[in-house]
Amino acid sequence: MDSALALILIFAILFQLTAAGFALSFIKYTGFKFSWTFIAIALFLMSIRRAIPLYMLITHSGYSLDLTNEIIGLILSILMMFGVRGIGSLFIERKTAEEKIKSLLKEKELILKEVHHRIKNNMSTTYNLLVLQSDSLADREAKKAIDNAASRVQAMLALYEELFITGSYSDVSLKKYLPVLAEKIISNFPNRKIVKLKVDSDEFTLSEKKISSLGLIINELLTNIMKYAFTGKDSGEILVQLRNNSNKILLTIEDNGNGIPENEDLKSPSGFGLSLVETLTNQLEGTISFDGSNGTKVTLVFDAN
Repeated sequence: MDSALALILIFAILFQLTAAGFALSFIKYTGFKFSWTFIAIALFLMSIRRAIPLYMLITHSGYSLDLTNEIIGLILSILMMFGVRGIGSLFIERKTAEEKIKSLLKEKELILKEVHHRIKNNMSTTYNLLVLQSDSLADREAKKAIDNAASRVQAMLALYEELFITGSYSDVSLKKYLPVLAEKIISNFPNRKIVKLKVDSDEFTLSEKKISSLGLIINELLTNIMKYAFTGKDSGEILVQLRNNSNKILLTIEDNGNGIPENEDLKSPSGFGLSLVETLTNQLEGTISFDGSNGTKVTLVFDAN
């Protein structure tokens, strides 16, 4: 009887110490240092609690223990060991899955970075080719068409440069993007020196799809201003403002130039540029309005989401 009780106690102690060892080893995989440490200490103290009667049983003749209780204690020790190991295995599986997801996301980011880098380079090449083509043309109308195409490519190129610099391929900061875009657009015109440009934007982000449409709209509007607003003038001012009011985006572009010609029907634009603005506004599911009473003021409103 005594030898059977001793074996039961020894196995119970071994199972408890093994469970404590599992608990400590899981700290490395889960990072839950205190939780696993407390469990390990509790299991270690339980093993000591079993070691004391084992010592008394071996050193004191006539010391008695209840066999049924010790068998239940052994079963509980076995269950605790497998329970701790099972819970720890779940954490390890989850951590392994998380690391795999992180690895896939990193791989996806690298692929996206490479794709956007190639797109950016292709756009840059296209823009330079259009500029070279424009320089070689004598026909004014053909040159004008090529310059307009180059300007639109440049607007897209500014977006991709911002994507590439920030490393964010889904959202772009308008506060950083807008001044760069506006300056690049108007710098192409010979009357840039007489124009004072002010750009003011709230700090927020938009998706690449929305900002792409917005960038092209800004390009068309600023291009029209630089072409027509300051004809016959020695100086001019352009104000570009972008506000985010409760996820309602408000773009305002205004100048102190010549205003809108009386024969220009902005509700049914005939020119490609304004027709493009109307199409892009519809893509944004927004509304656009023009005020030509004092210079020109254009207001675009659309949802951020």
